[in-house]
Amino acid sequence: MNMAIDEDERAFWLALHRTKGLGPVGQNKLVNAFPSVKQIFSEDFPALKTFGLNDKSITSICKPDWKSIEADLVWLDYPNHHLVTIDSDEYPTLLKEIPDFCFEPIQIRIHNGIRRAFATRSAGAYVAQYSRQIIQVL
Repeated sequence: MNMAIDEDERAFWLALHRTKGLGPVGQNKLVNAFPSVKQIFSEDFPALKTFGLNDKSITSICKPDWKSIEADLVWLDYPNHHLVTIDSDEYPTLLKEIPDFCFEPIQIRIHNGIRRAFATRSAGAYVAQYSRQIIQVL
């Protein structure tokens, strides 16, 4: 388990995940542009606009839903609940290799020691096939 994410940083990873109108490709673009996820949330509206973000996403970054994020943090305090970010050692390597144009976010759950992967939205035929190949490895 990658324990390098401190409580404060976890909150900002959750805030990024909850950013309205910002998908995985946009999230990765921001994560790669800043030294930390927390830094993203210290930027102002014009600076965030340079990343091609829409106004809804920028407003969500400038004013995160801290109440929902606090609930997420409480959930993370339960046994066997983990935050796995793209920077985590636990993040499946094959998922990092999916090209941006076909990225389908999945949720990995561990239940009774068994890993299960769930697509969070319907996938096109190419993505569905690629996802099945990855899930077989998990």
